[in-house]
Amino acid sequence: MRRDGPIIVAIAGGSASGKTTLARSLRAALERHGAAIVTEDSYYLPAAARPAADLATYNFDRPETKEFALLLDHLRAARAGEGFDCPHYDFAVHDRTDETMRIEPGAVLIVEGIHNLGHDEIRALADLTVFVEASADIRRARRIARDVAERGRTAHETAHQFDTVVEPMHRQHVEPLRGRAARVIVNHGAIGEIEAEALTLAAEIAALLAGEGG
Repeated sequence: MRRDGPIIVAIAGGSASGKTTLARSLRAALERHGAAIVTEDSYYLPAAARPAADLATYNFDRPETKEFALLLDHLRAARAGEGFDCPHYDFAVHDRTDETMRIEPGAVLIVEGIHNLGHDEIRALADLTVFVEASADIRRARRIARDVAERGRTAHETAHQFDTVVEPMHRQHVEPLRGRAARVIVNHGAIGEIEAEALTLAAEIAALLAGEGG
C-alpha cells in the first residue's frame, strides 16, 4: 500500500560525525527518485529572535537555538505532498538571510542535523531514523577542517569552541539520541566508509519504493 508523501529519513549524530556526508551520498544514490535534503542547521533562529550575546561565547549547540516548530511544519507539508521554502542561514554572519530554497515533493526527503531525533513529532513522521556515531577525536578533526574551509573560522577558535562547548553539549544533548534511532552507523574515519553505508541504505529505500510502485 502506498504511503502519503515521501519516505522521510531522519539522520542525527554529533557535529562533524559524517551525517552530512551520509545524507548527500544517500541523496545522490536516490537521485532518480527526486530525493532532497533538509538540513537542521538551516533552521537556526535569526539574530533578531535570540537574546543579545557575544557571538564568541554564545552556545549554538543547544536545541533551543533552532526553530524546530518551522522544521516540523515543513516536514508535515512534505508528508502531505506539498513543497515548502527552506530558510537559509549564513554562518559567516550568524544570521538567517532573506534567501530560501524551494523543496518540491519527491519520493524521498532526508532531514539531517544533531538534534532532530530529540523531537517526538519528527521521529513519528520519519520512516527511518539513523544515528551516525564517531569518536570525539574524529569529530574534532573534521569540525576544525570544515569550519576553517567553509565557515570563515580559524583552527584555534574552532578547536577551543569544540572543547569548551561542542563536546560538552554533545554528551548532554546528542549522545543520548543514539538509543532513539532505528539504525546506528559507526564512522571509523575510513575513506569511503560512510558512502558505502549510504549505498546500503539507498538499496533498502529503493526496494521499499519499488514495492509501493514508486
